[in-house]
Amino acid sequence: MFERIEAGAVIARLDDAPTRGGDGTVRARVAQLRGALRAAVEKTAVEEFDRGQAHQREACRLACEVQKHRLDVLDRRAEIETGRIEEKRLETQIAFCNQPSPAAR
Repeated sequence: MFERIEAGAVIARLDDAPTRGGDGTVRARVAQLRGALRAAVEKTAVEEFDRGQAHQREACRLACEVQKHRLDVLDRRAEIETGRIEEKRLETQIAFCNQPSPAAR
């Protein structure tokens, strides 16, 4: 225990095989986790894209529905105006028919 040791002399050798093996395991686990992270990032990007597409489809569907309702309103206005014109025509025809004939004067 109290022996004299010269500089550079080997006094012990340690077996680092378990540490080196653990290092490889850690590196493999890190590589596995990096792959899982890339997959998760890609999956998130795809899901976000899908949500954006669904939002766009819904926005287009709603825009089409609004335009359909606007056209329905215009159709009804056209029907109302057609009815008013027909009413005026019939009123004119009734007024003409109710005029006394020239022979009855």
